[in-house]
Amino acid sequence: MPILQLIAKIVKILRSQGTPGQVAAGFAFGMCLGLIPWNTLHSILIWIIVIVVNVNFGAVFLGIAVFGAVAYIFDPFFHSFGYWILVDVESLRSLWTSLYQSPVIPFTRFYNTVVMGSTVISFLLFFPVYFGSKWLVKNYREKVDPHIQKLGLIKAIKASKIYQLYQKIKFWSEVV
Repeated sequence: MPILQLIAKIVKILRSQGTPGQVAAGFAFGMCLGLIPWNTLHSILIWIIVIVVNVNFGAVFLGIAVFGAVAYIFDPFFHSFGYWILVDVESLRSLWTSLYQSPVIPFTRFYNTVVMGSTVISFLLFFPVYFGSKWLVKNYREKVDPHIQKLGLIKAIKASKIYQLYQKIKFWSEVV
C-alpha cells in the first residue's frame, strides 16, 4: 500500500498547478536537502530559499525522501571526495584554514569530509537534476497524462458519484 500512495503522490506532483520549473526547482532543492546532512548552516539556508522562492513543496519533500534514502549508500564516496577536497588539494588549504577561523562559516561544518563531499556533489548535481526534472514534468504533462486521462478506468472513476462529491468539496475548500 505505501508504494501505491507514493505513486499517487508522484502523479499528483506531476499534475499539480505549478509550472514545470517550479516542480523541478522543488525537486532539485529537495535533492540538495536529502544529500546534505541536516545539522548544517547551509541546509538551513536552503530551507529559507525554498520558503522564499515559489517552488512546489511536494516536490521538495519527494526529493528529500528519494535522495535522503540513497545518501547513506553514497556516504563512503562523499567521504572520499570531501577528503580529497579538504586534504589532498593543497592549493585550498589556506582557504579552509581562514574559513575555519571565521566566526560563522564553521557552522556549515565544511570541515567534515562527508559534509564537504555531499555539499559539493549536491551543488554540482543541482542544474542537471533541475533540467532533467523539468523535461520529465513537461513531457509527462504533454504526452503521457492525456493518454492516461483517456483510459476507461479513469473515465469510470471521474463519472462516479464519489468523485463528483470529492470535486465539490475540493472546490468549496479552495473558495473558503
